[in-house]
Amino acid sequence: MVTLLSALFGPLVEAECQRALARGWLILVRTLAALAILSVTMIVLWYGWICVYANPSHRPFYEFRIGLTIVEGVLLTIALVIAPAVLAGTLAGEKERGALGLLLTTRLTSREVVLGRFAGKMTQVLMILLVGVPSIVLLAALTGSTAKAMGVLLLLPAAVGFGGGGLSMAISAVSRRGRDALLTVYLIDLVFLLGPLAGALNLSLGRFEWLTLLNPYSTLDSLIWEESFAPPLLSAGLWTALGLVGIAVASWRLVPVCLGQLDGAQVGRIGKRRGRIPPLHGRPMFWKELYIERAGTLGGLGWWIGASLTLLLGAGSLTMAGVMLWAQWQRPMAQEWYSWSQSMLGIGVGRSGMTVSWLIQWAIGLRAAVTIASERERGTWDAILTSPLHANEIIQAKLWGSLFALRWLFVAAVLAWSLNFALGTMSAGDYANLIVGTLVIGAFMAAVGIRASLASTTSTRAMAITIGIWLGALVAFTIIAAILNAIAWLLLILAITIMSDGVSTLSVSMRQYATAMSVVKLVIGFAPYVITTLILVSYTRLRFDRLAGRSTEGRFALAAERLLHEPTPLMSPTEVGSYTE
Repeated sequence: MVTLLSALFGPLVEAECQRALARGWLILVRTLAALAILSVTMIVLWYGWICVYANPSHRPFYEFRIGLTIVEGVLLTIALVIAPAVLAGTLAGEKERGALGLLLTTRLTSREVVLGRFAGKMTQVLMILLVGVPSIVLLAALTGSTAKAMGVLLLLPAAVGFGGGGLSMAISAVSRRGRDALLTVYLIDLVFLLGPLAGALNLSLGRFEWLTLLNPYSTLDSLIWEESFAPPLLSAGLWTALGLVGIAVASWRLVPVCLGQLDGAQVGRIGKRRGRIPPLHGRPMFWKELYIERAGTLGGLGWWIGASLTLLLGAGSLTMAGVMLWAQWQRPMAQEWYSWSQSMLGIGVGRSGMTVSWLIQWAIGLRAAVTIASERERGTWDAILTSPLHANEIIQAKLWGSLFALRWLFVAAVLAWSLNFALGTMSAGDYANLIVGTLVIGAFMAAVGIRASLASTTSTRAMAITIGIWLGALVAFTIIAAILNAIAWLLLILAITIMSDGVSTLSVSMRQYATAMSVVKLVIGFAPYVITTLILVSYTRLRFDRLAGRSTEGRFALAAERLLHEPTPLMSPTEVGSYTE
């Protein structure tokens, strides 16, 4: 078997797979993913059992299909997020460290290098995806799905992971830095996810209409609820072809790009400072993070991505709102314009709200994840540690710098969402969830990114850890919030039932408390993020000196570290004698 793999993928494949499977974080991630999927499965089975117990003639196919959709969506999200996170820095990171040039001086061809790295990293992705196989088979069997439907359900996440991995290899081969490659791949994935919006906006893609199937989530309804296999199989085929093309491009361009960078070729203008830089005053670390690091941390590509999206959200929403106000003034002659602009605003901004919110959260986390790791790579981190700057000042500056860099994108998103809410194209609940979620989870991602960057030697590793924690927190905290919301609703119903006089009084009381429960649901949904953020920031401050390799005598944190982690020294004979006396 090993000989066959070596013949197909080259001599690196065995060593790369062994090294990839020996990573300690893989066990942790697989365990967390298994717990999340198992929790969803058990909740669905428990709810279906309750429905059958309440009505013995009920068949819980609807409940089980919802659970199957959730589990399949989790696996697709893992494939979309984890595959680029582990593969985008494989080649670009080696170029940053100067190891790829030495590897290319051996007898290995570029195809063997690419295939070896790709096979090694993809084993990690497949090992994580395999934890969802039992739940998929169980729920699909309970819903009466055929063996072909089960096979397509298992094939689609694997194909998405393969395509995302191949695309990451191609971008990594032509990128100078791993973080630029990862950001580019996530941007392309965002374009794929927003593809179905073109049809909703009545924008015909003509012969390229099939490209909307690159959004794998759009095929779940036809696969699970209708058992129509053509859309998911076509989506899996497109992702597989994308992966093959990516591997071919990476093998083709690896050597020329690597040799060009070794010869000193420049790739764009990295770190160009835009705008006015105020003079330095009393807080040098804040000044550095807010005005110096804002352009260079994610590179020129990150700046153009943020600027384009900011302009699209702000200018587009203002234009549609202006058309609506003009049509409102010109009624009834401009009724069609009013309906058109309202539809465009609701679909273009409302439906993409969660995707834009996720992009802002990712951007904040990725920006925070490279703040300290990039200092290490540039050789400037030691200079910061030898300065008299306090740990709190360094951490606060890194946190605020990560949030400050995305301020205009957040302002544009808030403006677009606020116009949607004011003009009636977005509900109050959706508006509150987008605003509060972006703020709270953005702060959480900043704290996670700083902590990952402090403990990682490379920017790519820190970014991968940050994205993985975002995904794990999204699943875990959603399950926790659902359980707490169910408990809150049961307590409310019990309290109202005790206080009410009859069924009519109970229904009136439920309507009165519906708004209050919406607020409770919002608080419960984001409370885990707030608590975790506070704990993470406090813990990072406490262990900053030890993690960064710097210590300050006389501090309480150092005393606590010595008490918890260092053994108590034995007393000398003189001390023993004085103690006994």
